Amino acid sequence: MTATFTLLTTGYDSLGPRNADRDGREKPWHVASTVGLLRDGDTIVVVDPGMVENRTLILDPLAAAGISPGQVTDVVFSHHHPDHTLNAALFLNARAHDVWAAYHNHLWYDRPADGSSSPPRSA
Repeated sequence: MTATFTLLTTGYDSLGPRNADRDGREKPWHVASTVGLLRDGDTIVVVDPGMVENRTLILDPLAAAGISPGQVTDVVFSHHHPDHTLNAALFLNARAHDVWAAYHNHLWYDRPADGSSSPPRSA
């Protein structure tokens, strides 16, 4: 099977046109993460499930792809800003991965992400 990528939602930041008249204080910025879905065999990965205007912007396209949040096996963070991590808890069964470790329930696998295979589902 060939790996596939699906764009679940397109992000935007404080420099975008919708924030032209905003200062981030009295008028808070509109910010959202670009959220992606990777599938390769039994591996289902959501990338950067961070800030979005409404969680349905992640969950509805996921459902349209035929996937429930409980089926997601892994969540990957490009980095640890809240706009990239805020909605990770939607995926209760998933392992979480960042550049230096993987996490699943109360287990912390200390290892670099580059060249690493996923940790086991339980240990």
